[in-house]
Amino acid sequence: MPPLTPESSLLQTAAIPLAVAAWAGLAGLRHVNPQASGPAWWAAALGAMALTLALLPSTVDASPLGASLHAMLALAAMLAALEGTLRFRGRPVQPRRWQLGTVALVLAGGLAWLGAGGLVWPGRALDAAHAAVALALAVVGARGASGADRVGLRLAAAFALLLGVAYACRAWAGGGAVLGAPTWWLLALMIFCAGWPVSLLLACYGRAHTRVRALATQDLLTSLSNGRHFETRLASFAAEAGRGGPQFGLAVLSLDGLAEVNRLLGSDAGDAMLAEFARRLRRAVRHDDLVARTGGQEFAAVLFGATDSEALQATLDRLVTSLQGPLAWQGHALRLHCRIGAATWGEAQGRLDDLRALTDRRLSAAQPVPGAGPWVSPASTPPRPPGTRSRASDPG
Repeated sequence: MPPLTPESSLLQTAAIPLAVAAWAGLAGLRHVNPQASGPAWWAAALGAMALTLALLPSTVDASPLGASLHAMLALAAMLAALEGTLRFRGRPVQPRRWQLGTVALVLAGGLAWLGAGGLVWPGRALDAAHAAVALALAVVGARGASGADRVGLRLAAAFALLLGVAYACRAWAGGGAVLGAPTWWLLALMIFCAGWPVSLLLACYGRAHTRVRALATQDLLTSLSNGRHFETRLASFAAEAGRGGPQFGLAVLSLDGLAEVNRLLGSDAGDAMLAEFARRLRRAVRHDDLVARTGGQEFAAVLFGATDSEALQATLDRLVTSLQGPLAWQGHALRLHCRIGAATWGEAQGRLDDLRALTDRRLSAAQPVPGAGPWVSPASTPPRPPGTRSRASDPG
């Protein structure tokens, strides 16, 4: 490997503390949000990259063993970055990835050993491998990115693509064994060390913001709106209807038999009932309707297609047909039954408080289906283990 030029030495000197600072930022992010998947691997990647830059002068006229260790460390940094991105995108951990990564590191060490002996093609192969991993890093980060973290992921993919192009150009020009660390390659590496971690921090911030917003507006068990968010939206719908906007119907639903299922089968059975009931409710209403879990076993829905008594009754009949029915759970046949109280905006004469009161009265007057137990099979069940607590009893 040829010696570094003065310009390359200057860029290397600037890139090392930059990579260390980025490593510290991502390592701190791992401590702030320990549940996040990816930052620990990203920090490991940048730490290995900083160490690779620091050891770069020692590879000049290095022994085959030193060249092999340096090549393996450089490729390990790229593979750690790819693993962190895969985990951040929700890809499951697979032993095959570890096996392929181990084989790639061994091959990288072998190629560097051959390159230290004066061969040119091993250096080109190593740079081509780095370019391929960088391209995979860009594809994994950008492909299908959506939500609040998509901007950060796409920016990170752009920086990874820049680094991949730099490696591909060095491979095309002769490889690291011939060119060493040219100025333009070190500049691309420096840009990557500066921009890639910032993009990842932006992606993590976007995901955390989405999570916090979901905690404030959604019920964690059913993913429906919670009671506070539902009341806020209901008030806005009522204000629009009072100004001549679209009218609606309001339905409140109570899932029967939940307490008994929790007592006899345990909390998991009750949670399964709630989750399935929420799924059926979401599928039974129109796309523009709003559904929420407002309490332990209580749900509510704003029905924009139910503007009069006839349309409301037709909607309720469809809801009953869609919501009630058996649910298989761990060898038991659970029965989903509910009571519904509903009213239209016109019946309440345009007053939200009267609409709420009318639906509550009709829910209280509704009778459960005679002889409909909450579960039917098997005939006897073991009691719920002591000390367990059901999320079904938590407020929405």
